[in-house]
Amino acid sequence: MNMARTIGFCLLLTSQLAVHGIEKKSGNTQSQAHRISEGERLGIQAEKEGRFEDARKEYEAVCRLDADWGEYNLQPFGDASALLKLARLLRDPKCGTPDPTRAGRCYVAALGIGGNQWCAQAWIELINMYRNGDGVPKDQAFADHLLGEFRFKAGNTHWSKEDNLLLATMLERGDFLPRNLLMASDQYYLYGDKAAALKALQRAADEGDPFAYDKLAWSYKGFGWVVTETDLKKAEECLQRAAALRAKTIANTPNPAPGKSKTTGRAWTGSAGPPQEDSDELLGEEKHRELLKNPGDPVRAFYHLLWAEYLTPKG
Repeated sequence: MNMARTIGFCLLLTSQLAVHGIEKKSGNTQSQAHRISEGERLGIQAEKEGRFEDARKEYEAVCRLDADWGEYNLQPFGDASALLKLARLLRDPKCGTPDPTRAGRCYVAALGIGGNQWCAQAWIELINMYRNGDGVPKDQAFADHLLGEFRFKAGNTHWSKEDNLLLATMLERGDFLPRNLLMASDQYYLYGDKAAALKALQRAADEGDPFAYDKLAWSYKGFGWVVTETDLKKAEECLQRAAALRAKTIANTPNPAPGKSKTTGRAWTGSAGPPQEDSDELLGEEKHRELLKNPGDPVRAFYHLLWAEYLTPKG
């Protein structure tokens, strides 16, 4: 789902909650948030004391992994951080017999499908499970699919501060995720490090990325994130460099062979993702079909089930 659709969904959901008077239940919401944080705190304390079975029980109560979906396609799971902790305990022999299937379900629940809290480590560890066949069928194709989804989401905003820094570092170095300085700049900014954000953006420009010059120009005009001073001369210089780089790219691009239509793709920048042509309804049907194809892999089936539930409109 691209950035525009994600933002649109969030705005629609906010308006729905307001219309139905959900904000009047803020006391209940605050109470639930308190229980989640308290349960996770108790789990962390139990882990520190070596009481792993108690820790597992605390995280299980917080995560609500087996709960049914609620209204508005909202997932019922607990915090992604608690789901990650539970997944790791479920894979650790010191906590009893490992349960990789349930651990995988925890990772899937923490991916943020249809939700607004995502966990980068859950993506990484689930991808590695499928790469290595660790408790799940070894499936490089599905691991690559998950990596593509993770790569797309890495340019978005629904991450914790810790994940912002982790993503920025990975994107800057090309570690696990493909190197992308524009996306690294965005994540550094979201983390709160404007100096690192500007440095990554400037490096992208120095390496010949016209989109980086666009963003610098926008900033120098007083509308950007990473440049604090307004400098219209520098803004114009950046726009000229961006235009020159694009002209050079066009000049060096061969014309399509006769009889073949020229296809265009969306540029991969910090705010763009894979082209998305299908409707949510069609994607929901596709996920239902995928669900039927994988009866022997409950973790992958759970992944497709969440997508299908999220994308299928409720009556």
